[in-house]
Amino acid sequence: MDALKILNEIISQINYLELEKSKNGLLKMRNTAQDLVNTLDNELLNYTEPKFKVGDYVVEEGYEYLSGKVISLIEEITEDEKLLGSFYIPETNKFVNFLETCDSVIDKDARYATPEEISEYKAALNFHKHGRKPFEIRDWDIVEVNGERRFITYAETSKKKSYIEDGWKLVMTVEEFEELSS
Repeated sequence: MDALKILNEIISQINYLELEKSKNGLLKMRNTAQDLVNTLDNELLNYTEPKFKVGDYVVEEGYEYLSGKVISLIEEITEDEKLLGSFYIPETNKFVNFLETCDSVIDKDARYATPEEISEYKAALNFHKHGRKPFEIRDWDIVEVNGERRFITYAETSKKKSYIEDGWKLVMTVEEFEELSS
């Protein structure tokens, strides 16, 4: 029985005990609680840290100077097993390219990123490649939406959500377009 099932059993027994307090009920709950402790001990003994590899997207949380998270792409693993990579900080809307800094060591306590976090990282990277802060949109930027390219005519209506959840992609900034046109 896994820990969650045992915990649910304890909760149901606690609810039952509120209705009928008895010696048998208390003994059964104590035995179930002991099962939970034994199961958790066993899971701790068999726990192994995730083994990240190059190309994995990970999230770090719990920094003293940040209340939010850091989304990273592992781009290199050194001989001494340091994880290196570019990262995006949603709280400060900052993208840092691994190749442009040496201060991008990823904490081994990181967890795997969710699909939404990966989308957010990729969208931020796309803006960075065009020389923009993540999700910085200007009038006349060119974006791709559902396979069609279009100009942004009202930048203030362009939302971060469109780039993360709806798959919008910055194709060309207005500055790149003007440079190309001249």
